[in-house]
Amino acid sequence: MSLLQKQLAWLRSVSRRKLGNRDVLGIISGAGLVGAQPKGGRVIGVNGTSDLYTVPPGKVAVGVAWFRNNPTGGPITTGLNIITGANSIRVNASPAAIGAGVANNISMAVGTLMSAGDILRVTDDAAGLAHTWSVVEGPADLNSFFKLARSFEITTVAEKIYEAPAGKIGILTTTPIGGSNTLTFFNNSGTGAKTCSLYLVPPGQSVAAEYLIGTTSPADNGNGGAVSGVPHIPTGYSLWVTSSSNDAGVKCRALIAEYDA
Repeated sequence: MSLLQKQLAWLRSVSRRKLGNRDVLGIISGAGLVGAQPKGGRVIGVNGTSDLYTVPPGKVAVGVAWFRNNPTGGPITTGLNIITGANSIRVNASPAAIGAGVANNISMAVGTLMSAGDILRVTDDAAGLAHTWSVVEGPADLNSFFKLARSFEITTVAEKIYEAPAGKIGILTTTPIGGSNTLTFFNNSGTGAKTCSLYLVPPGQSVAAEYLIGTTSPADNGNGGAVSGVPHIPTGYSLWVTSSSNDAGVKCRALIAEYDA
């Protein structure tokens, strides 16, 4: 039996028994989930929206990569979003034109944890663009220590997006294994750049300048901006966000791994 065969046999045997939150499997291009399996597919886009992938019941998934190939005779502008019910939030890159004959790849592994029913959806302004998607998919119950901190509409009123529960400490992570401690803001307000702020507030306190972690000013039209170096979140501490205006379309997302405090 080759070394690869032995490794695959071991992974299969481990996936059959109950796993702890440090037995992370399915590590592919920097993204990992407990008991994960790789999934992928290819969809030819229409002029409009096309669904690439939907998270099955009882599962969670993390996007790994989005490959685009344009075999047509002209440029096609495309963008990718995660759809959650009536809400959406974009994945990494702003909508952009893919030239005729161009093929390229975009990483999705920046906080793209998806729950059952969430959809990866592209929007193209012409038909014919080939979209090849890659995700890792795992059981929701084995990955319950991963949480999403997010807002679909940030305003001037401070909004709490996460609080570390009793006995836990939260760590922001770009992907479910490793990566930087980063929260990303997105701006699709249509009314210009916005200044977005992130606060880490101790128990029993209110949002104040002394608890500011950082700010970023994403430009309009779907651009993003990140606040990095976010400290660990002790039990009872919470993350809050604000925008410099009340215009709709300002959003944020971060992935948090919870560990015993």
